[in-house]
Amino acid sequence: METSCLFALEYLENIQRGLGNYPNILLDEVTVVDDLGLGKTEILYTHASLLAQANSHAIHHYAIINYILHGLNVSISDLRFGYNPTTPSL
Repeated sequence: METSCLFALEYLENIQRGLGNYPNILLDEVTVVDDLGLGKTEILYTHASLLAQANSHAIHHYAIINYILHGLNVSISDLRFGYNPTTPSL
């Protein structure tokens, strides 16, 4: 997936199809065990909150990529890339 855009796109489409098969699970609860620096902690989430956290984390990675590209003087045409959609426009 890391080396093939085509494979990554197919993988994403497979995930989307899989999520489409479970439209009623977004509010179901799931226990996540995480080490937040203070030892393992159990946290109760919903599937929807986990997807929201994953989206936020992906935006974090896009911001890092955007920062690296800027440092390399590489410009991209999408001026929104690397910014959270809730970030005010300049």
